[in-house]
Parts: sequence; structure tokens; C-alpha cells
Amino acid sequence: MIKGDYREVIKTLPGGKKKTYKVISSKAGNEYALLGRLGQGGVARVFRAKRLSDGAMFAFKLFDYSDSSETRWEHRNIRSNIESLIARGTSDDPQLFEILARPYEIIDLKASGGFGYIMELVSLDNMMKFSKMMKSAQPDRMISLKICRNMASFYARLHRKYGLCYKDLNKGNLFVNPDTGEIRIIDLDNISVPETRTVIGTYGFIAPEVYESGRPDYYSDYFSEASLYFFLLTMGALPLIGRKVLDYSRTGANLNDYEVQKKVFNEEAMFIFDPDHNENSIRGLEEYNDQTMLWDDLPEELKQAFIRTFTKGLHDPYQRVSDKNWEKIFEDAIATQLVQCRCGKHNFGVHAGRKKCIYCHRPIRKLHGAKVPAKKKSEKPCVKFEVIRSVEPMRMQLIADNQNPQIKDVHPMLHGDLLTVKVNRKRHLYGALNTSPITWTVYDKEHNKSRVEPGCMAVLEEGTIIVVMYRKLQLMVNEVITGGAI
Repeated sequence: MIKGDYREVIKTLPGGKKKTYKVISSKAGNEYALLGRLGQGGVARVFRAKRLSDGAMFAFKLFDYSDSSETRWEHRNIRSNIESLIARGTSDDPQLFEILARPYEIIDLKASGGFGYIMELVSLDNMMKFSKMMKSAQPDRMISLKICRNMASFYARLHRKYGLCYKDLNKGNLFVNPDTGEIRIIDLDNISVPETRTVIGTYGFIAPEVYESGRPDYYSDYFSEASLYFFLLTMGALPLIGRKVLDYSRTGANLNDYEVQKKVFNEEAMFIFDPDHNENSIRGLEEYNDQTMLWDDLPEELKQAFIRTFTKGLHDPYQRVSDKNWEKIFEDAIATQLVQCRCGKHNFGVHAGRKKCIYCHRPIRKLHGAKVPAKKKSEKPCVKFEVIRSVEPMRMQLIADNQNPQIKDVHPMLHGDLLTVKVNRKRHLYGALNTSPITWTVYDKEHNKSRVEPGCMAVLEEGTIIVVMYRKLQLMVNEVITGGAI
């Protein structure tokens, strides 16, 4: 910024010391005082900003003018993306901004030719950068799976509900709560509709076809998010960077060079755990012993999803596992594939005998396969719910039947009745009567969405999800047992 982009305000602090603040103005006439820098990336700087009219705090992301035509093109795309998100923020379901930081207004810097935007100052209490978490101790497997599930859920909503792509998924634009698995995303610049030219992403996470088209879409997002899940669950391995790529880089090739990336991550790309080819494997590389061990430790369903995405799906985007399927895979793994050691940490289940905990290295008990027992004809008719998301980390099963149809006092923020199970004997169906004061969002087993007002009913089938309070209380129907007749 230069002098013409802002005005200066001098304030006398306690003790008589004077401080000068830069004040910027929006088109709507709102004025913001810049209080200090929050961070800086490759293309922008971020400042803490105070709205003078009411003292509310925001963040201001600044893009300085550049003489580079490529950078100016990038800035035009970013501005268009942010303007689109601002428009959505005033009209769309606010769920988009439960995880994603909300942008509010554009700031034009006419004197210098730059621009910026005012965005939500996200509370990062109890959160840390994903990249920082990866450099610290190995997170509990339960937390790792919850982070992956929450990411998959967000990207599924971004794609299916809003028709948007993230386009630059990588390890640097995500904040996580290492105790609960909650996530926040504060980097919005590349979110836009698919098939538009934009920044293609960060190498190691870019889908091979994007090097040719330059136009990320839903399927390239599938590749990038799978790379992020893989990176987390193996604690640092990237799916295409193995022996072959490392040998190539040691010859002097620069992986930051676009033409080099195009060759090794598109034309000659190969999954590091490809079951049919080992030229790019990391097995036997001493620096990747931990990553190989963590890969071998994964449940077979997770391994097969990664293998499919990074082998058949490497050059055929339609073969990649979708975000909705990833969400289901992670949910199943959380529910059935974890065993808790005496040290309190969770490991993936042990199906072939005893094994040591990856955290404390003591033997842990055997977890027998995730087989669902056959329903007995004599089993009592009931509906089984599972609490799958809560601010207070808890995991519990709720059961309602004919004798005890009411569910109440599930969450500390919602006391009293939540729902009452009702029976349709002719159709052999259960329904949930909303006896709470809150309007639910309900997804059926096909993930069709509906709203259920207080006093109204929702049909209960296996796979039904009832969102009572977003990010605080969400119930999933695990099982419906009718016994042939209710």
C-alpha cells in the first residue's frame, strides 16, 4: 500500500505514547484500522483489522500490485472468486462458512493498484496449523480419522451442495484441533466453479490431468484430498514421491520447475505403493521406514481406496474414490477398526494376532474383524442411534424401543426431550418425532436433505442422519430392528 490507499489516525495510548494507525475504506463506506500483521504467504499479507463503527474485529488480506502479468492474472481470478463467495454468503445456507472463513467485502487500493478483502477473524483457540501438527507427535489414530472424515464431509458439501471446487488442497491451508479432530479452513482464494483457469495447486497434491488442462475440477479435488488423507495417515508420505522421483531429483532436477513436475507427476507418475509396480516404491528407503510401517498398519478397506485412486484413478479421474465414499470409509473405520491401548491411544485393529501399540510399544489386545453379527429373529425391535459429532468429544449409542421411545438430555446445550420414536405398524417403519425446540436437518440413506420442524416427523432407516445442532449434535441411525413386525 502507498499513502493514497489509506488515511492515518493518531491515537494517544495510556501513558501518553502516540501510535499511528492506517485506516482503509470499503465501497460501502466501512472503515477499518489495521492493527498488526497476522501472517504472510506467497502472494498476500494478512492483517488484524478493527471496524471503526462498532469495534468488531476482522482480518484483512492484502494483495499488492505486481508488474508481472501472470501475477495480475492470478489476482484477477482471486478477486472474482472472493466476490462470488461474498455473494453466496448473503444468500446461501450458512453451513458453507461453519468450517470455511467468511469473506465480507472487497477493499480497492486505487492509488497502488492493489486490492484486498475483509474476512472473518477466525477463532483458532485450541487449533493448530495442520502442517505444525504433522511436525509434532504422531496424532492418535482416532483423531487422524476424525480429521479425514471432517475434511471429506466438508469437501462433499462444497462439491455437491454449492457446486464449487477448492482447487488447491494442501497441507498448508488447514487448521485442526488435535484433541477433537475439528477443522477450520481460512484460505479461500482458489475456491470457485470447476473447469475455470486458476492456480493449479501445490505439487505433490496436484492431479496429473491438471498439468495438461490447467483447469481443476471435482475429480482433481478427489485426487488432492486423497493425497492429503494419505499424507496424514502415513505421517508425511506423498503418493507420487518415491524412489524414482527422489533419484530423479538427485540428478539436479528441480521439483519446483513446472516442466519437471509435469513429467514426474503426470507423464511418468506412479503410486509409491502400487501393488503391480515397484519402481517408485519407498519400501527399503531408510528415511521412509516409519511411513511404510504406518501404511502396512492401515485397514485393508483404506488401503484399497488409496490404491484405486492412485493407480486406476491416476489417469482416469472417474475411477477415483469420491469424497462421499471417503466419508463413509472413515466413519466405518472409526466405528469398527480401532482398538484402545492401555496408554489411552487408539491403534488400528489387530486381526492377525498380538501387536505392539505404535505409541507406547506395549502389546495391545486383539481386535477381531469388523463383522456385523446376524440379526436374530428374537432380537427386540428397536432403533439404534450413534452420536457421530459433538463439541464435547463423546461416542455413545442410543437405543429407543416401544417401551422406551423417548431420547432426552443427550447434549449439555440441549436439555430435555430430543425426540420420540413412533411406530407405523402397517408399513413396518419407525419415525422420529421432533420434540426439541430446534429444526433438524435430516439426510436419508441416499443423502437427500430435508428439514424437520419441531412437532414434525422423520422416517428412520439405517443410514439416516439427523443434524440437531451443526458441529455440536448429530445422530446417525446405525440399525433398525423390526423383528418382522413392530
